[in-house]
Amino acid sequence: MTHSLHRIGSEETFQDDYVLISRPAMGINHVGCSPKIRRTLEMIFEEGPTNLGSLTTQENMTMGLDPQKMIAKTEDNSPVMCCFHEREKVVNVLTRLKEEEVGLSVVVTGLIDNVLGICQEVGLKPHSVNISLGIHGKG
Repeated sequence: MTHSLHRIGSEETFQDDYVLISRPAMGINHVGCSPKIRRTLEMIFEEGPTNLGSLTTQENMTMGLDPQKMIAKTEDNSPVMCCFHEREKVVNVLTRLKEEEVGLSVVVTGLIDNVLGICQEVGLKPHSVNISLGIHGKG
């Protein structure tokens, strides 16, 4: 999976594609936030992402990343980057993050109507929206 806004393909190919990125705000709340990042990772692994990568360990799930080792190596500035192919898993992760008030920034990428529907279902109001027209290309 490429970065969330650099995808090319038909709308149908993205119907069940969701990218979730979470991280602290550097210079604002990153100091001492590794427990929040670890908790976010635990929730994501409990739901079962399609893939998850770590800039800290330079691994991803397709390379055999060990979730517990990755969580243990999490640092205050470690970003969380993963993808899901099931809408319900994204709903569950966002619901849990909201309920526990984890306090990290979260970006969810997917088809706009799907993502806005998830936000409405979870009771979240997006503060910004980026739209990429590349999804309508051939591929």
